Amino acid sequence: MAEEVDNQYRLAMEDEMPRLRGHASICSFAYYEVENALENGAWTSTAADTFSNELADHHRLAGNDGEDAGAALETRFDNEPEKVPEDDDRANWP
Repeated sequence: MAEEVDNQYRLAMEDEMPRLRGHASICSFAYYEVENALENGAWTSTAADTFSNELADHHRLAGNDGEDAGAALETRFDNEPEKVPEDDDRANWP
């Protein structure tokens, strides 16, 4: 039986999780900034109202999708073993 070593794939995922959360936060903040500007009168017209409503929908959907993607990654991470056989591809992850 092969010796057990650190799961490099799991370690790489762990290293990337904060960065992925940061990207989601930046995206959400960008939506918020535009919505806030529109609410403060940066553009007023019926087209602006339509745009604002659609933007709010996209913001909500992006938030839901981001949460789903984050949950999927965290589940994947949680299900990865900390140790794998040394001949496992995850032991030699790039």
